[in-house]
Amino acid sequence: MKILIVEDEQHIAEGLRFNLEAENFEVEIASDGRKALDVLLPRHKEFDAIVLDVMMPMLSGFTVAKKLREAEIFTPVLMLTARNRPEDVLQGFEAGADDYLEIPFDPLHLAAIVARLVERKRMEEVLRESESYFRSLIENASDIVSILSNEGIVLYKSPSIKQVLGYEPEDLIGKNAFDFIQPDDRESVTA
Repeated sequence: MKILIVEDEQHIAEGLRFNLEAENFEVEIASDGRKALDVLLPRHKEFDAIVLDVMMPMLSGFTVAKKLREAEIFTPVLMLTARNRPEDVLQGFEAGADDYLEIPFDPLHLAAIVARLVERKRMEEVLRESESYFRSLIENASDIVSILSNEGIVLYKSPSIKQVLGYEPEDLIGKNAFDFIQPDDRESVTA
């Protein structure tokens, strides 16, 4: 599991590295926000999580997190700071942080939060792959697949509806599926 630490104070960065490597994380350090963006924005390297100091010269952790999210980089971000005012925490979350840890902290707490963020990222990737697989199955099936709300409103229709019934899927989204059933048959369908 690869972690990027973004911390301008070398002794703190090395302490973070030591603690995370002790928990079997592979760690790389960027000494400021610009260097972090130089590593992350070209997408040359993938990280499982980012540990990001809030107060740094040139670019704050808030700015780095915001730029990452604007670039659609959704690697989990844990912000570290000595600033614990509620408005700072809120600003961190608004910038795109996934969690916030106040300095000083227990190294085991740090490792546990990073492990949780990495696991969440892994589960999100598994979910995306699963969604892609099942979307491919549904969109290439010859049978009609529909998703309806509890009220019978069409939320999704597979592309096969065009071949089978002549409707474009998007023409049916938002319509009540029961409107397409013969009135005499509606009671048996809803029972």
